[in-house]
Amino acid sequence: QLSEEEDHRHVQQAEWDPELVELTTAVKTRIPRVVEDRCRAARHRTNCGLIAHTRHAWASADEILYIWDYHREDPQVLVVPADSAIVTVAVCPPRPGVFDQKVH
Repeated sequence: QLSEEEDHRHVQQAEWDPELVELTTAVKTRIPRVVEDRCRAARHRTNCGLIAHTRHAWASADEILYIWDYHREDPQVLVVPADSAIVTVAVCPPRPGVFDQKVH
């Protein structure tokens, strides 16, 4: 057992990250049926999350990514295949010169 002098643990309180979104209203919509079905049939891995500043949700079932607008009652689902399991999704600015000028 360590005495108080030997206990070298240091606790640092984290500040609120202003990049995080604070929820101010609740939105309840169902996950689109196609996404729900594919997640149930996944062989290895499913993940999901929100991209709050674009008002979209994402889910992955194995190597397929699904993205939809969670504010719509019957949203169109964007299906993006990959070559391996998808474990996380992030949004970043587009590389200049790669996309049309409308993409930002």
